[in-house]
Amino acid sequence: MRPTLTALLACALLPAPAGAAEITRVASSFADADRPFGFHLDVAWSHLRNQTKIVREAYQEGDSQDVAELMYERTENRITPALHVGIFRDLELRVQLPVVLGMDQRWGYPSGTSEENSTLFNNCVAASGALLAPGCAANGTGSNPVFQVPATSYRGGLGNLSLGVAWAPLQQRREDADPTWLLAFDYEVPTASRWNPGVQDSPSVRGAVGDRVHKLTFSTAFSRKVGAVDPYFRIHYTLPVRADDAFNNCDAPDKLGTPANCTTGDWSRNETGLTPPHRAGVTAGAEFIPWEDVKAAQRFALDLRTDVTWVSPGRSYDLLTDLGGKLYKSQDYLQVGGQLGVVLHAGRLFQLTGGASFAYTTDCTITDEAIGKDLSDASGKPNGTVDVVSNPAELNPSFDWRLDLVGRRLRATESSTLGFFLRGTLGH
Repeated sequence: MRPTLTALLACALLPAPAGAAEITRVASSFADADRPFGFHLDVAWSHLRNQTKIVREAYQEGDSQDVAELMYERTENRITPALHVGIFRDLELRVQLPVVLGMDQRWGYPSGTSEENSTLFNNCVAASGALLAPGCAANGTGSNPVFQVPATSYRGGLGNLSLGVAWAPLQQRREDADPTWLLAFDYEVPTASRWNPGVQDSPSVRGAVGDRVHKLTFSTAFSRKVGAVDPYFRIHYTLPVRADDAFNNCDAPDKLGTPANCTTGDWSRNETGLTPPHRAGVTAGAEFIPWEDVKAAQRFALDLRTDVTWVSPGRSYDLLTDLGGKLYKSQDYLQVGGQLGVVLHAGRLFQLTGGASFAYTTDCTITDEAIGKDLSDASGKPNGTVDVVSNPAELNPSFDWRLDLVGRRLRATESSTLGFFLRGTLGH
């Protein structure tokens, strides 16, 4: 066995014709005499299924505990065509437009929870903090559910158009001693119709999926093929910029705790609208190539990677939006996942990639609105507290006493996403 393993290791480390991992692929023109024009046309299908348990802070027997309240499921299928065109040596322009075939959401009770013991169902408090009925807390008379469960939501349609440019200043294909280094910028344009959580939808009449956010993504990636292994690394950051016509919570006053404060004093539409989160992350992995025919441009590779993405706090579309009819403020969280893919090069003009992915999202509070602002009083100075009773103008319109008050907040836990993907590529 020892001589066999030694021989296999030696073969893996032998110099091999350099290519580039898929993550650093770039369309190139005017680089080779036999390839004056380069392009790639991708058509990708993806399927994602997320399942999340929603728990609620509750004080029981003098201690704060998380009590299971809801179970959330989301299934999404989309097709994404993308065109990569080489405009110079290792410099490409790219454009893609996803089509969301279906984004189906479901809310229900988890095991052990029902209308009998759910605090969300047996709710005695209005969004404003007022009791719904004098005897409600004692006997449940006059209670009203925070959310109607079970519930469903159906969305789909054209997504946002994305335009980008990518450049490889270093290319192992040209100089074997160099790694392949890719610099990229992508701009996601908010072209999709606005997602309005107050509009009823159905499987036959699906709601829109547009978040109305400009997204500017900066990324860089490296790969370096050594024998039959091509490791790679990528860093990315997305800067979001809200569009002027983005959804605003004051567009749904019946869902707010203090709607009278909308667009008054310090509560402008900028304060009550969508605040999209920033995203930053790293991807690390390697392609393992057990077989390759360089002359025929044929290759079989296994792509194994891991991803870690940080998502900042924000008020945006999330797992409660369609259930509650508004945007909710959430804390930051991490998404940690992995992917196993298979890469098949059938020749210079066709490539097929497919695989599966799994991601876990760390627990985070998803109803985290601030109660308000400490505004200047008659003396012209703030007094250090939010005066809930004496100065209601300080109350945040979006603050919901049923969900945002400490001891009543909701948290997303045990969140996992399973995905499958398949992509065909034509071009050279």
